[in-house]
Amino acid sequence: MHGAAAVQRMLDALNEAGVSEAYCPLKKAYQYLDEAALDFCRRTRILTSSVSITTVASRQTYALSPDYIEPYERTMGNRRLFARYETAGGDVSWPVLTSYEKIRLADRTEAEETPIAFTIRSRSEAPTPRTGSAKVSGAAANGECTLVLNSADFAPLLHPRDFVANTTDGSKGVVLDVLSDEDANETYLVTALFGGAVNQWAANDAAVLMPAATHELYLWAPSLNAGDTFQIDYVAKPEPVFADYRTWRIPDEHCPAICLKAAALFMDTKKEMAGADYWHKTYELEIREARKRMGRMALAQNPYPTRL
Repeated sequence: MHGAAAVQRMLDALNEAGVSEAYCPLKKAYQYLDEAALDFCRRTRILTSSVSITTVASRQTYALSPDYIEPYERTMGNRRLFARYETAGGDVSWPVLTSYEKIRLADRTEAEETPIAFTIRSRSEAPTPRTGSAKVSGAAANGECTLVLNSADFAPLLHPRDFVANTTDGSKGVVLDVLSDEDANETYLVTALFGGAVNQWAANDAAVLMPAATHELYLWAPSLNAGDTFQIDYVAKPEPVFADYRTWRIPDEHCPAICLKAAALFMDTKKEMAGADYWHKTYELEIREARKRMGRMALAQNPYPTRL
């Protein structure tokens, strides 16, 4: 379901003709829709993604993407969560998830060629804001506008869901997509801006970018070599739908209930709990049904989990 349709579904539930600064601003509607979609993904594990991290010699911690929720893949026998590690020479191993306490007690300070385990923890350091300026104008269309930065080096450091602010215009919002052109040495950030004078980019507008990643990978020991690859499949957050034609990967049959949940969350803030109660219950039934469907699918695909 695309953004404009999701907002309209939410407004229909609220019996509102449209968004308004007085009752339900557009940004707030998107925020509640995002909160509801995130809760649905976290509880059903319906969306997955994968990230490949290139190691740096002597480093033990690596930031994960902002859409990370939790690891996804388990071994067939003892159901341990695992990841994939490949050296630059092509050797593959399968480190398993363990606790941070066990890694600390092991106290592996010497760099090792391949990790036997890893853990995921909250980021140990606050993200560093990055600043830049718009190289050219980026006019708003359908709720989104493109910020062109005069360096391709920004691209590996930024992700969808990162915070963005146009300090010249006074608007704030979210990064929807990140693209780059190394030949032109440019980074293109598709953004959704709210609360400013015109909510778009003019040439030389000042930008502040704040990474939204909240988790980091912590290896069993520091990496011995640079250029190895650590790949982890994970349960993912939904796409940041903050513009008219941005869409979730969530199957359409679940989206109406998510929109009702967003309306219920909004009504809770207005202390209209009685009116929101039915929508909360409808959403909980959809959660239950989604879990049943996924369970049946998993059982049909792998009825004997201890063998192929």
